[in-house]
Amino acid sequence: MDAVAARCNSRVRRFSLSDVTSEQCYNGNRIRDPFTQNEMTVLDYAFEARTGYEIITLFVDHEGVFGDFSNFKDTQSQFQSRSKFLERLRTFQGMLFVVTISPKTLLPPEFTCSLCINYPAEELQIRHWENILRDSDQDNNQILDLVYRYPMHLREIDLVARQAKVAAMLDNKADGLTLDEIYKAIRRIRKETAIPVLFGEKGT
Repeated sequence: MDAVAARCNSRVRRFSLSDVTSEQCYNGNRIRDPFTQNEMTVLDYAFEARTGYEIITLFVDHEGVFGDFSNFKDTQSQFQSRSKFLERLRTFQGMLFVVTISPKTLLPPEFTCSLCINYPAEELQIRHWENILRDSDQDNNQILDLVYRYPMHLREIDLVARQAKVAAMLDNKADGLTLDEIYKAIRRIRKETAIPVLFGEKGT
């Protein structure tokens, strides 16, 4: 997304889709805009108009929330919060992208186009992990299970490996990178970040 923004002479504002469609957002949990110091909901902040430069608004959906928008088993507050998101989307005048796992349903009519980017072949992911974990004692079955549970793009694998190595160094572990640290890094990254790593990492 950063590469797309650079070509468009724009800047990217990133948000977690689960944050702006959560029940807590609908119930009025508020944050403070760092620029205006005004208090507002996460949803209002995400769709707030910006001036001075072109903006691309990006929602990242690690949890698959986007594919559940038409789930009739949602609670009333979940349905209302997602409906409110779609209402804001209909009147939004800027450029907006959603990065998500494969939607379980058809795209909402508010989206004009979609692009499917598949993961690399499993064999390529396995070889990449084998190269990263070459100094560890992990066997092929463990690496195969890792790829099956968490398919990734190669840039994402590199990011996870770096995060795991840093965590291992901070914990003074001198026995090399292990799958346990890899799994911890994956859970930490997918919980805390809202950044797609296919086109690069977060800028400052």
